[in-house]
Order: sequence, then structure tokens, then C-alpha cells
Amino acid sequence: VEFKTLSTAELSDCSFNRENALRSAGSLYVFADGTAVVFRTEKDGIRINGQNADGAAESTQTCTLTETTEIEKIELFYQADGEAVKAWHTVSDVTNEKPIHIVYDKAAPKLELVPDAANEAGYYNSDLSVLLKAEDTGDFSGIASVEYWVFCDGNKTQEETVVYTHADGEEILAEKEIAVEVKADVNNSDDVVLYAKVVDRAGNETTENVGLKINSSRPVVTVEMKDTAPRHAEAEESYYQSERVAVITITDRGTTFDETAATKGIEIMTKNADGEEIAVAKPGILWTHNGDKHTAELRFDTEARYDWNIAYQNKAGLKNDGIAAKGDAVF
Repeated sequence: VEFKTLSTAELSDCSFNRENALRSAGSLYVFADGTAVVFRTEKDGIRINGQNADGAAESTQTCTLTETTEIEKIELFYQADGEAVKAWHTVSDVTNEKPIHIVYDKAAPKLELVPDAANEAGYYNSDLSVLLKAEDTGDFSGIASVEYWVFCDGNKTQEETVVYTHADGEEILAEKEIAVEVKADVNNSDDVVLYAKVVDRAGNETTENVGLKINSSRPVVTVEMKDTAPRHAEAEESYYQSERVAVITITDRGTTFDETAATKGIEIMTKNADGEEIAVAKPGILWTHNGDKHTAELRFDTEARYDWNIAYQNKAGLKNDGIAAKGDAVF
């Protein structure tokens, strides 16, 4: 008995809507979820991976895919020249070693937000940059758009801004990095949130956010002397007979006020009546707080001539304009 080998079919004997693929590379075709991939033939029937087309009869000339499929075998049903009856003919171009990959991109892209490094206290005191790192992984459809917006204290301060859009004909990107600016003047708060969204070409999207703390307001230091100490009647002005008290007020956001730095920033130089430098212990300083107002009393009660200065830097790294007082003395 001699069995005749059936002739093989060619891939050109069937077609599918590859033009609807979002991206193709070699034998890979990436589609959006919900897009039907329909294989067609002018022959009498088609089946894929041994399955009859759409579960219908052999004569059906279409086969529809709606899920990711690795096609290792395509068969067409027809009567070839020299054959007595219709039979299934395997397409020679498609094998388990040369499959067609039909992929539905259902995976959301990844998005990472990387701000400039904050200071050691976690603050910024000026405009800052945030790097938006978008990535469409796996058998990707490509990044379609990237946008961002900013809220401060619950209010939108920077409107939605699209910083990347894929245009037809451009290279399809799996990764995109874009630096955007957060403006300090309109986001001067501990409660700043930058939001960003990436959408891939299949319509999958991811939104991420990052919290930021910004203080761009320089602290203000004021000093008021309590005028309670009697002056020497016959001495130079600014010479007093008893202790003097300076009331120091620092206006600074409560969360960035640094009590240790404020105390350390008070420098006192002392001299005796002959102008010689003398060592006087720094008086104890107790701060009280009322919102953004921070107050302390500095007492000059040791017999000496005092020159003193206040230099303050808050936790956001902002400094005050220096304040100096010279000539006051207690004798």
C-alpha cells in the first residue's frame, strides 16, 4: 500500500488583520484588548492549532482570536490539484519552531517618580525637578502619553500637562524619561503632591504620586528690648544699672523651625569696662511657640559690655538676614 503525501499550503493562502496591530516585530503582533484578530482564507476552511474555526463546521473560512495565542499550526481545507477529495493542508510557513505570536497587551505600564534629593530634613526651598520614568514592559504596545499635575494643600496649582505624546510614524517606545518642574512659589507647603499618569497604546494606564515638602519663605528674626532697666544718670547712653532683656521673635513655619539652631545661632561677645574680653556664660534660653511665631527672652544680667548677633537657619536650609546689636552694657 502506498500513501500519498498531501501537499502543503502557503501562508499567502490566508490573511489576518495585521494592520490593526499596535506594534509588530518579526512574527510578533501586539493588539489592544477587545480587538478581534480574524484569520481568513479563500479556501474551504481554516483551523488554528488543530481547532476548527470559531467552533463551526469545516467549511468556515474565518477563525477569530481574542486572547494571546502562540500559533504553531495553521491548516487550510481544500482539494488540491491531483487530489481526489478535500483535505486539511498544513501551512508550511508556520511551525512550532516558527510560530506566529498574537499578543493582547492587557498589562498596565510602570511609572516611577524620582524627585531631586531633599535636604536631610526632607525639605526643598526652591523649584525642584521630578523625573518621570515610564516603562511599558513585556510584549509591549508602546507608550502613548505621559502627563502630570500638582496639588498643594488640596488645591490644584499646576494643571494637567501632557509632556509626551506618541505620534503616528514615530518610533514606538517601551521607555520614556521626562524631567518636570515643581514650582516653589505656588507650592510653598508641607502638603505638596505631584501626580503623573502614563497610558500605553493599548489604553492601559497607571497613575502614581509623590509627596513633597517645600518651604521657600525665609525666616524673619526681630528683636525688641524690654525697656525696664534704669540707665546710669551720668554714664554714656546704653549703659544700665540692672539686667536688660531682649525679646527675640523668629517667624518661621512650625515644621521647619529648628530650636537648637536658633539657640546656637545667638552669639554673645562680652568685654569689661576697660574693653578687655571676658568670658560670660551664655544665658539659658527657653523658646515658646505660637503657630509660626517662636519667642525667647535673652537676659543680660552679668556686669559687662555686650555685643551680640543672631544668625538662624531653619530645617529647610533658609537663613534670616543677620541681626546684630552692639554697645548695650550692664554695669
